[in-house]
Amino acid sequence: MSPRRLAALAASGAIATGAFAAASSAASAPRFWQNPTHKVACGIMIGNKDVLCSAKPIPAPPHTNSNDGDPGFVSIGKTGKPRLLRLSQDSFEGSRPATEKKGTTWSFNGVSCTIAAKSVTCKNKSGHGFEIYGGGKNYKSF
Repeated sequence: MSPRRLAALAASGAIATGAFAAASSAASAPRFWQNPTHKVACGIMIGNKDVLCSAKPIPAPPHTNSNDGDPGFVSIGKTGKPRLLRLSQDSFEGSRPATEKKGTTWSFNGVSCTIAAKSVTCKNKSGHGFEIYGGGKNYKSF
């Protein structure tokens, strides 16, 4: 085999290996996760393509009552503003959250979440989002 042919095969093998590594790392991202202090949990909402987060600082939506479910949930899609929700605790895809490291960015369907030690910030392609400080009583949307 010629040196050019070997070089071409080696290059195509490296490209294929790199593509596989990128695909497998994306596929291994957790569908349900929590920040390092375990105060904020986020992931993919069951039956939906929105990102859902849960934490004590998230207020209940206005004009709802306890018959509507538990407070402390917010969802966001790839466009539009975040929505406060009342849901049952089993609204995430997956049963046990993986613990993500601070400095990690998790993305799904046009929403990116940045994970810090005590907070999580998620935003979508429209520039809307929210920030949750899991250790305190702070939640803000933008």
